[in-house]
Amino acid sequence: SNPQSLYQKYTHLTGRMALPPMSSLGYHQCQWNYKDEREVYTVHGIKHTYGKRYFTWDNKLFPIPIETQDKLASQERRMVTIVDPCIEHDNHYYVYKQAMPEGLYIKNNTGKKDFDGCCWPGSSLQ
Repeated sequence: SNPQSLYQKYTHLTGRMALPPMSSLGYHQCQWNYKDEREVYTVHGIKHTYGKRYFTWDNKLFPIPIETQDKLASQERRMVTIVDPCIEHDNHYYVYKQAMPEGLYIKNNTGKKDFDGCCWPGSSLQ
């Protein structure tokens, strides 16, 4: 038996991994500092959230998301949204408010307090 044969037997038993989408194979760039749709077409990265709040979309700067994605696709580019587990301390942010009473944030090393870290929006719960 050799490593190739062993791997073939193992993946026959457990299943083989699907190939990733073609758009994920190649040049990748991301950045948070592009200000609007017009600028997106000249670069390869989009800060699409509202105030760096995850699970939001900035409708003022990116009012036509479907057309934006269609235009990027016509240039053989794909938009991939990034969601880091960083939730800004803000009582006006619905994700922050809903997760707090449910105890959904990662706890610190004592296991009692929510872990407070620094991420894109600044001081954030993880």
